[in-house]
Amino acid sequence: KTTVSTFSPKQKAINYWVHKIQLEHFGEEMAHLLEGNPLPQHSQIRKLDPIIENNNNFLPIIRVGGRLGRSDLTKNEMHPIILPKCKLTKSMFEYLHKLFLHPSIDWLHFHVRKKYWVIRSRQIIRSVVHQCFECSKYNARLGKQQMATTLFELPVNTLSDIFYYINRWRESGL
Repeated sequence: KTTVSTFSPKQKAINYWVHKIQLEHFGEEMAHLLEGNPLPQHSQIRKLDPIIENNNNFLPIIRVGGRLGRSDLTKNEMHPIILPKCKLTKSMFEYLHKLFLHPSIDWLHFHVRKKYWVIRSRQIIRSVVHQCFECSKYNARLGKQQMATTLFELPVNTLSDIFYYINRWRESGL
């Protein structure tokens, strides 16, 4: 009996890379979850009450657990995929930052959280936005124009020059 996969090739590729990253960074946690054992005390995802999703024996993926089972949210919003802070997640944020035309930190964080729960995501997004040349150019502080000095703050030799030209102008009759 053969089973037909309901995943698109794009979704299979995403699941593969998510699984690979999770296995690299959360390998111990994944082993505990697959065995049904509690997570160790030192685990950085322990507070997220993680669950493991096994998509028809494709590749197990760790998701955020919780008490939102009866809510009207989508599966990804109820149980987002947990991702670590790594180069691939930073590349994902850089891509999304450019794709959505350089949004703010909060906007990008809100929209990514609908599908992924990234460890230290605000820190990663903040670094992506601050390293973005176009954003730094757009958000640059305006230069402040220095006020001209008043007539009484000019040096003495400059004042005598000014009075010389004022007197010549008066004498010319213009």
